[in-house]
Amino acid sequence: YGLYAITAALSGAGWGSAGYVLDLGSTEVLLLTSFTLAGAMAGAVSILSYLFGTYVGFALPVALPLAFHFFTRGPEGSQTMGLMVLLFLAGCIYFARVFNGVVTETLSLKYANDALLLDLQRQKQIAENANVAKSKFLAAASHDLRQPLHALNLLIEVLKTAQADRERAAIYPRVEQSLDALGKLFNALLDISRLDAAAVTPEPEDFRLAG
Repeated sequence: YGLYAITAALSGAGWGSAGYVLDLGSTEVLLLTSFTLAGAMAGAVSILSYLFGTYVGFALPVALPLAFHFFTRGPEGSQTMGLMVLLFLAGCIYFARVFNGVVTETLSLKYANDALLLDLQRQKQIAENANVAKSKFLAAASHDLRQPLHALNLLIEVLKTAQADRERAAIYPRVEQSLDALGKLFNALLDISRLDAAAVTPEPEDFRLAG
């Protein structure tokens, strides 16, 4: 920023030195120089106003020497032209400030939108990871559910072929164990679904591990 501002100030000083390098004795040359310097100041608004101080550093050395020339060395009545130069300078600085505000606000909105986009992408990635984790959990749960169901099917087939009551009595506890395991798995799935739906509020607490 510092080098850019110094370069702009030197460029403005170069434009402003026209009042001392050129012979401004004739009205035509004076008007041509004035319009050229005014065009330089106006054109620099859209180029240098991104950094407001840089524009001011450029415009002042362009306009002030010309205004000084009108006030001190110009023909009779040129004081009015000097005032017009100063008013034009003030107008250019005002528009540069407005332009700088628009650019600053635009950049702020852009950065805010970029931040929102990054946050949206982050939230999307979190949702996708949660969806993958849920799919893996359901796959593992379905595998665990198939085990007691498969055991129940086998025990029911054995009951169908059992001839003695003693054989049936030995199979019933295994059936109960399979049903109990199946019920616990379903209850666990229901508890997880309630937590996922925010139907149950978890209450974390510290406890001592046994052993």
